[in-house]
Formats: sequence, structure tokens, C-alpha cells
Amino acid sequence: MLAWALYTLLSKALQDKYSGLFLTTYQTLFGTILLVPASFLEFRQWHVFSFTAFLNILFLSVCCSAICYFLYLFALKRLDVAITTLYLNLIPAVGVVSGYVVLGETVLPVQLLGGLMIIVVIIAINLEKQKSTLRSAGENPECAKSV
Repeated sequence: MLAWALYTLLSKALQDKYSGLFLTTYQTLFGTILLVPASFLEFRQWHVFSFTAFLNILFLSVCCSAICYFLYLFALKRLDVAITTLYLNLIPAVGVVSGYVVLGETVLPVQLLGGLMIIVVIIAINLEKQKSTLRSAGENPECAKSV
């Protein structure tokens, strides 16, 4: 979590100087350079590496990493850091729903509970933020009800 918080704050600061596409490109490039040597230590069966496996890695690299990071940086440039990071918690819920819809995976009760908890927390935080915005604007929602 600390690393992600640092990454988020650093990305927000760098977006004043560089575009989201530039940042995403270099993040992906340096991440690949640093992780490829480690992959050779981990996976010793490269001789069975198929074309299908290559396509899967390509899909994960482009769609699930590069495009997602670009969209995250796009949102980070336009929204508050706290809000952008809050919505990252929806990633597991979107993954479960996508797995159900696209792959026909079974959704477990614990996954439903986790998704519900994520959504409830996001709604609660947004409601609290709206209340504090009203209070800071000089309006009091409790007084408005009594009138």
C-alpha cells in the first residue's frame, strides 16, 4: 500500500510536466526491463512456450496493464488523488463480474459479500463527502429538513 500511495502521489506530480501516455510508456518499459530477468529465474520451461501463451501475455500487457494504467493516469489528472485511489477498490469486483459474464465462472458468496462491502464503503464515503461539502458551503442539511 505504501508503494502504491507513493506511486500515486509521484504520478500526480509528474503529470504537470509529462503526458499520461508518456508516463505509461516509460512505466511499462522500465517495469518490463526489471521483471524480465526475474521471469527467467521463475519459469524454467520456456521451451513449451506456445503462441497462445504469447498472445495471452500480449493481451495482459496491452489491455490489462498499459491501457489500464493510462486510464488511471487520465483519471488522476482530472480527479482528486483520494477519489481516484478509492475507486481502485472496484478492480476485484469488476474482475469477478467479468469472469462471470465472459468466462462463465462461478461467483462465490464470499465474493458477493466482498463486492457488496466495496460498494457500500464507496457510497458511504461519497455521501460523507457531499455532507462535508454542504457544510463547508455554509448549508446545514439538518436545518434544511426542519424548515
